[in-house]
Amino acid sequence: MIDTTEDNLHARSTDPITAHFSAREAESNRALNESKVLEILQSCRHGLTAREISEFLEIDYVTISPLLRPMARRGLIHEAGIKENGATGHKALVWKAGPSADWLPGHSMPAKPRNQERDYEWFTEEDILALNKKGSRYADEFTRLLNAEIAKRFVERKLGK
Repeated sequence: MIDTTEDNLHARSTDPITAHFSAREAESNRALNESKVLEILQSCRHGLTAREISEFLEIDYVTISPLLRPMARRGLIHEAGIKENGATGHKALVWKAGPSADWLPGHSMPAKPRNQERDYEWFTEEDILALNKKGSRYADEFTRLLNAEIAKRFVERKLGK
């Protein structure tokens, strides 16, 4: 008999039996791929991006990438920073084995805010209204003022003002 309970998340109870066979095979592949990801991250102390993991394991990026966040929620891996991806030039998350120091079960993100969020002073309604009044009714002027204020706040935070 095929298991059609909620544990089998890849096939609905109304799906044909072949869908359940495929779901079971996919789940088996997922577990195998997760163990490979964990093994490669345990052997690389500096951490790796999803694309680097994909290249090392010779497994498609689209197979590796969706595994990472659920693994982080279970505390198997954690975000360890951001670096430029050599292949694309875009920024990419770096992953390391094990939970982060402030990991909470069921959460993939650290319990505390990331650095850029801690370093940012959020705008109040009064701030927005004052900038809008200063920038008149033109969106480009308001945008310029808003961007200048964001830059100023970051600089002031970094300088400890």
